Amino acid sequence: MITPVQAEKFTRELYAKHFKGDDLSWSLLHLQNVANCCKLLAEGKDVDNDALTVSAWLHDLGRTQVDEGHAQVSVEIAEKEFGKLDPIVKDCIAHHGSKNETPTTEEGKIIQIADKLSVLDPRLFIREAREDKEKAVKRLHKTADKLAELIEKNGI
Repeated sequence: MITPVQAEKFTRELYAKHFKGDDLSWSLLHLQNVANCCKLLAEGKDVDNDALTVSAWLHDLGRTQVDEGHAQVSVEIAEKEFGKLDPIVKDCIAHHGSKNETPTTEEGKIIQIADKLSVLDPRLFIREAREDKEKAVKRLHKTADKLAELIEKNGI
């Protein structure tokens, strides 16, 4: 099993090769936020916390290559680096998005919600709003709607 430390180290190194400056900082902030949200959402639940942390760090690896379909590319990159993934980690990474993706594990449902919650970070929103206020507000509404849908479907 991949440890959280291994997952974080690999991701930081890979991201440093593909992102620079603010893009690197904001991408890493997102991953840290996902990991933190997972911890909060997992409190009191019988889930694999290490698998959640590993998944939080690995779920967006594919964004180093593509945006659309990045979840599957993330699985491929992780498996190339670490070998066959634990089924929980694979479920979390492969199904973390929201386009017709339904996780089969409780951990997968937590990652999906944590990924949405993480973009509500005021630092991320302010950065985006300074670049394009209309786009930022639209994304905020879309994220809130999707988050409400996921919570309604999976609980919290």
